Amino acid sequence: MAVQSPPKPYTSSVVEPRARSFYTSSVGTKVLVGATGVLLVVYLIIHVAGNLVFLFGPGWFNTYARTLSGLIIVPLIEIGLFFTFVLHVYKAVTNWVANRRARPSGYYRRRWGGRPSRKTISSSTMI
Repeated sequence: MAVQSPPKPYTSSVVEPRARSFYTSSVGTKVLVGATGVLLVVYLIIHVAGNLVFLFGPGWFNTYARTLSGLIIVPLIEIGLFFTFVLHVYKAVTNWVANRRARPSGYYRRRWGGRPSRKTISSSTMI
């Protein structure tokens, strides 16, 4: 008589790696959107700081422009920036769609209560 092994717990036929399942989850999507948003803001700050070099005069700005045009890594940074932006928008939109599917009816909104109320338009329209 053959000894039977204990029954296995139910698992789906497709086993996802742990990292992939994290980035497809709601929390992982929000982490990814936040991280790409931080990268975009850091790039924006660096870009603005670089462009403000013109305040020191044309010599400084020309040196800055010549230095940037000589760097080989600039096209790679531009490509990375493009894909970061696309990923940021894609994950934000898919998260919004998933949230709408999870709760198709909206939350109850109170009307503005008049002058003593502290409810403002900005507090009412935040996502």
